[in-house]
Amino acid sequence: LRGIGWAFTHPHARNWHPLTTLSHMSDVQLFGMNAGAHHLMNVALHAAAAILLFLALRLITGAMWRSAFVAFVFAVHPLRVESVAWVSERKDVLSAFFFALTLLLYALYVRRGGSARYTLVVLSFLLGLLSKAMLVTTPVIMLLLDWWPLGRQRTETVAKLVLEKIPLFVMAASAGVITYLVQKGSNGSVTAPPLDWRAANALNSYVVYLKQLVWPANLSPVYPVEGFGIGAVQLIGAVCLLAALSVIVWMMRQNRPYLLLGWGWYLVMLLPVIGFIQIGLQRHADRYTYLPEIGIVVSIAWLVAEASRPWRNRNSLLLACSLFCIIALGLCARAQALYWHDSETLWSRALALAPTSDVANNNLGMVLLKQGRVDDAIIRFQRVLQIHDGEHEPFYALSAAFAHSNLAVAYSEKGETELALQEAEQTVRLQSEYPDGHFNLATVQMQLGRTRDATVQYRRAVELRPDDAEFRTSLGNSLLREGHDREAVMQYRVALEIAPESMSTLNNLAWILSTSPDNQVRDGKAAVTYASHAVRLSEERDASFLRTLAAAYAETGEFAKAITIGDRAARLAAGVREGSLANAIAKEVNLYKADLPLRDSR
Repeated sequence: LRGIGWAFTHPHARNWHPLTTLSHMSDVQLFGMNAGAHHLMNVALHAAAAILLFLALRLITGAMWRSAFVAFVFAVHPLRVESVAWVSERKDVLSAFFFALTLLLYALYVRRGGSARYTLVVLSFLLGLLSKAMLVTTPVIMLLLDWWPLGRQRTETVAKLVLEKIPLFVMAASAGVITYLVQKGSNGSVTAPPLDWRAANALNSYVVYLKQLVWPANLSPVYPVEGFGIGAVQLIGAVCLLAALSVIVWMMRQNRPYLLLGWGWYLVMLLPVIGFIQIGLQRHADRYTYLPEIGIVVSIAWLVAEASRPWRNRNSLLLACSLFCIIALGLCARAQALYWHDSETLWSRALALAPTSDVANNNLGMVLLKQGRVDDAIIRFQRVLQIHDGEHEPFYALSAAFAHSNLAVAYSEKGETELALQEAEQTVRLQSEYPDGHFNLATVQMQLGRTRDATVQYRRAVELRPDDAEFRTSLGNSLLREGHDREAVMQYRVALEIAPESMSTLNNLAWILSTSPDNQVRDGKAAVTYASHAVRLSEERDASFLRTLAAAYAETGEFAKAITIGDRAARLAAGVREGSLANAIAKEVNLYKADLPLRDSR
């Protein structure tokens, strides 16, 4: 219940999508951290969305084979790979499931009416918004469907059709406002590109996505912002193409109304993510096409079906062409999915397509750092700084801050603490609102023994990101080292509200409640509870956790248990060659044998 409440009251991955968060939590509850099962859930949701899309289009249009073609293209197009192969894009596949279900339920409501069916439409749409706020444009898609193929404008006034959807528009507006506020708060340190560039990039992205739909080559997990200029010829070409297509579609709206549906679907659904409001450091992204391009495929399917009526052997030719398209797209999607095999492969591919990508260089560096290839990682981080050396565009400051922050971590792992300190300080100078920068600076200061300075930086990190359990635990650790036991306990308790199964936080809190010199801080019973939980989570394999549990039992006066557990902790520490820890525990056990609790002398 606490987890469910947290999902609805906290942002996750810089977004507010509680149903998506709950789906991840459910996966972990069922499958643990088995990545294959999490991937399988994404595939299952994507497949279910494709099936529901087919059923919805079939019911709305009455055309089975054209609906099947659209659903197949949606299912296997290479642009879908990012949304399905990237487990963290669960919000795409989950929202697509509810989007297609909403359209199906809407078709049933239009056909048969009734408040119960309308309620199901509202509920499905709400679940979709709770999965991803990009569905805010769904009521407009319904109005387009009212025009064609439902033809409701012939029997209902436009005002009535709009009024019917007022509850949906209200829900969409609420979700949009919440998402904007959450993303603005999460990205407050990002300086957005100039408005004229964003507008030009948005227009250009509409054309890029059309090109990728027809020719899905050189797809990347990130398309970096390189400079703030879009060529005049390129921009004029994009504007002319979009304007020409819009005019043609409008002129043909009576004879070929499916063109208006498809083009409107595409333009409207992309609007929230097209880039007028810049989020992140990319020009465009494959995942943004997940639902919008359905409209274009609908237009193509119906246009080809109508244009092919005079053909001989029409059905055989259409079947052959359809199979060719689907198989070709499926093979391309398989090739694209192979780039998502692991993080090193993915970011190496991104760098092959865009060697000056800040994000790809930083992310590949982090992968190499986790692999222990520290020197290779440092080269990647330094490359980011070289790319924009001498540039003063504010938008790049965050990328540079990432690089300096990552360099601080890398130098720290190499034991070059002074270099790490310089990089961490540079991070904070570049981005004073970047919480990880303050956290890394504090961590380096702790390594240098500058506990008071570290506490100041940890406090700043917590101010900027108050819902980060690691930040609060680290602040508690520095406060504990300074002797501020009461405030340390408060930080640990808040951290556990955020992450109830954080073993290090449980252990640290139990230790201070067991051994603090302050009588008003110690609480043996609570310490036993917290320490026991940490020991269970660690499957009794961590000697320091068992040591804390022994100290907790000693504080409650249960010295026999303290001795037994302490002896086990000492043997475990000795078994993994932690001699100093084993010796410390042995001395503590001697105290317990004398019926004396442990007090932390610091």
